[in-house]
Amino acid sequence: MKIREVFLQVSENGDLHIPPELIQEMGLSPADPVCLAYLTRDGVKNDYQEFLLSPESIEAGEDEEKLLIPSPLLEQANLSPGEDIQILCLDRAIVLCGTSTLDRDDLEAVLQQLQAAQELAFSLPEEASSLIHQLEQIIQEGAIGHETAE
Repeated sequence: MKIREVFLQVSENGDLHIPPELIQEMGLSPADPVCLAYLTRDGVKNDYQEFLLSPESIEAGEDEEKLLIPSPLLEQANLSPGEDIQILCLDRAIVLCGTSTLDRDDLEAVLQQLQAAQELAFSLPEEASSLIHQLEQIIQEGAIGHETAE
């Protein structure tokens, strides 16, 4: 999947004209309903000056796609309700982090915590070992990708 960008210009009247060819390329037909969605801090202003056109409301299926984390677990992890959370999926484990980006140092800190947990988790030694190995691979792959990007 790729993001395609098309640059248009807002008219002097404040209108944005999307050419019919582009509408067809997006799979829309005349008289199709279109939802315009954008990110906002206050629920009103388009702070980021970006938007998304969709044939359906983004919120229509939102409840089905939500991951609900119990408040006691959030508190134990020092996470606040509503805070953005990064999810790292490993074999038979999900790691939730309170930042939107994890760098190598962050991943190594998670790895150290998992290694400490492995020492305490006598009932699950095989699973903990497998998870630690997967996280080590992710860190190494990220380090290689980071070095080549520089």
